[in-house]
Amino acid sequence: MTQDSQEQMKQYSSNEEEKTIDFRMLFYRVLRQWYIVVLCVLIGIGAALFYLRKAPRLYQGSTTVLVQDKQNKLMDAQKLMGLDIGQSSTTVENEQQILQSMHMSEEAVKRIDWQVSYYLSGRIRTNTIYAVRPFSIIVDTLQPQVAGAFFKIEFKDDNTFILKSDKNEGKLYDYRVNDYYLRQGNYVEVANTIYEKEHHFGDTIHTANFSFVIVRGNALPSTFDKGDLSFRLNDLQSFSEKLNKGLVIEPASKTSSVLKITSQYYQPEILKDFLNAITTVYIESGLDNKNSVAIKTIEFIDSELELITEELSNAESDLETYRKENKILSLDEEAVAIFEQMRNIDEQKAALMLNNKYYIYLRDYVAKERDLESIVIPSSMGIEDAVTASLIEELARLYNERSALVKSAGEKNPAVQKINAQIKQTRESILENTKNIIQLNNLSISEMEKRSGSINARVSLLPTNQRNLLGFERQFNLYNELYVFLLERRAEAKITAATNMSDNSVIDVCSKVVQIKPKTSMVLMIAFVLSLMIALGIIFLPGWLKNTFEYPREIEEMSPYPSAGNIMHNDVANEIVFSSAPHSIVAESFRNLRTNINMMAKNKKGFSIIVSSDLPSAGKTFVSINLGHAFAVSGKKTLLIGADMRKSRLSEVTTLSQSPGLSEYLTGYVSLEEVLRPCPEIQNMFILTSGKIPFNPAELLESAEMSFLLEQVKQQFDVIVIDSPPMIAVTDARVLLQQTDALALVVRLRNTRKNILRDLLRDLKTKNVRNTVLIINDVPIQKRAGYGYGYVSSYGQGYIDDETKHKA
Repeated sequence: MTQDSQEQMKQYSSNEEEKTIDFRMLFYRVLRQWYIVVLCVLIGIGAALFYLRKAPRLYQGSTTVLVQDKQNKLMDAQKLMGLDIGQSSTTVENEQQILQSMHMSEEAVKRIDWQVSYYLSGRIRTNTIYAVRPFSIIVDTLQPQVAGAFFKIEFKDDNTFILKSDKNEGKLYDYRVNDYYLRQGNYVEVANTIYEKEHHFGDTIHTANFSFVIVRGNALPSTFDKGDLSFRLNDLQSFSEKLNKGLVIEPASKTSSVLKITSQYYQPEILKDFLNAITTVYIESGLDNKNSVAIKTIEFIDSELELITEELSNAESDLETYRKENKILSLDEEAVAIFEQMRNIDEQKAALMLNNKYYIYLRDYVAKERDLESIVIPSSMGIEDAVTASLIEELARLYNERSALVKSAGEKNPAVQKINAQIKQTRESILENTKNIIQLNNLSISEMEKRSGSINARVSLLPTNQRNLLGFERQFNLYNELYVFLLERRAEAKITAATNMSDNSVIDVCSKVVQIKPKTSMVLMIAFVLSLMIALGIIFLPGWLKNTFEYPREIEEMSPYPSAGNIMHNDVANEIVFSSAPHSIVAESFRNLRTNINMMAKNKKGFSIIVSSDLPSAGKTFVSINLGHAFAVSGKKTLLIGADMRKSRLSEVTTLSQSPGLSEYLTGYVSLEEVLRPCPEIQNMFILTSGKIPFNPAELLESAEMSFLLEQVKQQFDVIVIDSPPMIAVTDARVLLQQTDALALVVRLRNTRKNILRDLLRDLKTKNVRNTVLIINDVPIQKRAGYGYGYVSSYGQGYIDDETKHKA
């Protein structure tokens, strides 16, 4: 390959890469087949509307709660003790886990109507009905039911209905404990038989596997006559799981402690009730946790009061008995003075001993790593110890958070592990604090005992009856004061429990829900786009998949050579269009082709042009004879040479015989004058037919006789049109390229193969074949202008009208 050829090939490749999409051509192609677009869009929109009617509706609602930011009480207590071992606070993340837990969802579901789901099935979609329904089911909670059992109900009249049930398999569910029924430690799986029976409202419907009463609802049956009514028995766990699945807890903003609770479900009323129930349960749970200490304190005091009441009663009885038996009503003055002194010491000692008893109890309780469900706080016992109270409160809060997190996230969750570390630190702080307090109390008790010893010496000097009475008075007074003290503590604990308020609060309740799926506008938009894409695919895909050309522009974009003209589609049987329809648009297209080739010829005498194609059936003979005719009617002496000696059609199109012709002349059997015959149908035009089929056509065309022939006819004729064989099938046409002035390749729409033409054009360009043009044949005639096809203008329309009149 020469350097010139390489550069031309590079330029050809570069031109191919730089070609852009002709949107105008695409637009006109779509415009021609607008009905496909309209049909696809109508079908797509119809399918979208059907989907919108059939698809289940998904709703979304939300509510918000405020989580109070508590001060870090543990940190404050540790600072008071001189310790600083870390900090703990109620975090928004932990509250998210609590609200997200299945336990919280189950408690919320218990607040709504969950035991039975009611359905209305139409021709297209099944809807869940909730608040407004024509009947209600009262489940017999004393009998286990088949969880998931499905029933259909048909109303016969206002008081009678038919209940139907297909075979249902499932586990028995115990509604008393909201869990699956156990028999000998195993779940009981049963199968309902087919059931169909007539009943009245209010009847108890009882079988081995289900038992319930159907009563009238708050809506008339006629309201739901456009669908089938049915219901299903639910279990708490599955129903809660469905609602929990769509639950999302997230902060309202990055810096706030307000949590937004969002959930999704297919029934709007159930969703709204569930969201409001879960916030109620959450607030109540926080309040219950806060009241748990007061409740446990009351229980502890009640148990102590039982013992002290008995002891107080015994002490009172002993005192009264001694007074009656010894006929002594009161202490004398000296004994009263000693009693008052001992009473003061006893009160202080009793308080210290009570404190010690409490702190020993607290130390042992915390050391055993028990939870704080039954612990008693110091203030409930009248002990003013801010540090210990703060530590216990913090420990209780940590236990509550841990309990909620474990239910939802498990023991190995990082948040649970973090709380475990905080619990350990708080326990150590409580143990260290109680140890110090017990030591201080023991020192104070020892001091009280020393003071009591000096007073006991004075008591020994009193008379026996006064000394004994003093002992009974001291014992009664001690139990009485303890009894009064515990009653006061009990009253305070009750007041605390009654006046406690939750640390958290609801900001916004869920008052409405919105439909989020399906989104009508989005579905319609997607349907429109998809249907439009399908329509475009129907229009363009066949053309892209075809290996033939549909539009002249496709050929022009592929070819490195210009197009000399488009030949319109010919419906006339006579292929010589200037004879059969001289005023037709087809004849006009040949005139246009003649004009363009004249510009290439530049009025050269004996201008010769080869008309060829890639493969047969492109219409090269049709183009050759009519192109020659176009030159002839313009006054130029024209010669048409049938160089396709293998399969010539010139004799079929004209009335001339095939022989003698070119093959006989090149083999020396006849002279040039004998083979140059005028065309009887066309004035000023001569035809040299192909002759008989030789055994060596390529060699004959490459012979000196052929060169001599061309030199002779160039002197005699103005234009020589050579109808040559296809260039891909044989090499005959290629041998003439050096002896002629131009090459015209006929490309036929819907016939010429793209890959074959591409290879041929690349080969011609590589071999530097110059003065090459394309003739695009069989272009459809469109009365409406269409870019890429030949179009009929108001002027050109006259030719068609004339042709029509001529035929008539």
